Amino acid sequence: MRFGSVLCSALFLLRLAGLPVSAQTPEISRSPRELGTAVLREVAIQDGQLSFRVDSNGCTDAGSFKVRVRRSDGTAPKTAHYQLTIERVRSDECKAMLWEGVVIEMDLAKDLGLKGRYTASVTNPVLASLLAATVRAGELELEAARRKQKSTGELEAEQARLEALSPEEYPALVRQSPEPGSVLEAAGGFGPVLPPVIREVTAKLDGPVAEGDLLEVEGGSRSGPFYHLAGIAGGDYALLKAGKKQRLELCLVYRREYFGFIGDFYVYVLSVR
Repeated sequence: MRFGSVLCSALFLLRLAGLPVSAQTPEISRSPRELGTAVLREVAIQDGQLSFRVDSNGCTDAGSFKVRVRRSDGTAPKTAHYQLTIERVRSDECKAMLWEGVVIEMDLAKDLGLKGRYTASVTNPVLASLLAATVRAGELELEAARRKQKSTGELEAEQARLEALSPEEYPALVRQSPEPGSVLEAAGGFGPVLPPVIREVTAKLDGPVAEGDLLEVEGGSRSGPFYHLAGIAGGDYALLKAGKKQRLELCLVYRREYFGFIGDFYVYVLSVR
């Protein structure tokens, strides 16, 4: 399968939006040598095949991964939904430099056992999708500033730098938890959160949600923290079900301008359980 990027490449440095870099977690595989949930360059489900591109040192193949399958109720009657999580289970210690990475293909029926009527989505962090969510968050912030007739020169310049970033240049995720019971975040500026930060929350929604909506999370208050939707793995917001308590793994991709140190973010939903 041939993949293409719709984003042009340009190297540049973006400011970190007020969040300290925490220690890397072994649960996320950011490189071919690390085990855990794989960070993907690109992914597609089409014609009964799961295809994904990952980094490789020369010894990465289909046997380097296993796919964890989680079944849930689908959005249509008698239709299951499967959440697929691709995990690297074998380290690639070879020395080759494969700049384009490698494409792995798996048959949904033969390799993963998916049969009958179903829908499927991939829960892994996807660099292209995370970058797209970050770019979209910047667009939403620009639109809000224009509606309020605020000065947008700085936002526009930063947005141009974001749109020039390629998925390969998007930094690896880090995991960081806020202080228990606190609505405050570390000091710093607003804008793209680089590196993006993983955070787990429990959400219970009153109704359907869409892009830009505010997530209702346990522990939240009128003083924050606030999490606005900018994207979700698989692109299906229907996975966020009204009236049901769900544990979400979020990726903070953009910090909105807000009062003081109160956290107000656009987020990409990595997984739902």
